[in-house]
Amino acid sequence: MAAVTASDLIGLRARLCWSQTHLAQELGVSRSTVARWETGQRPLPAMAAMALSWLLVNMELVLKEQGPPSPGA
Repeated sequence: MAAVTASDLIGLRARLCWSQTHLAQELGVSRSTVARWETGQRPLPAMAAMALSWLLVNMELVLKEQGPPSPGA
């Protein structure tokens, strides 16, 4: 399994129109932890990468049914 990079994480958040705070809440971590992952100051743990994969798959299903989220929603 390829490692999730900081740019992958930023891209995922952009696709979902989520803030760092929202992603942190979904993963059960602090906003500053997400910020450190995105800047490369801290590596993304395997469990967080698996949780992100799960979130992405489920959000893709939602997007197919409802269309893309509006920014700021």
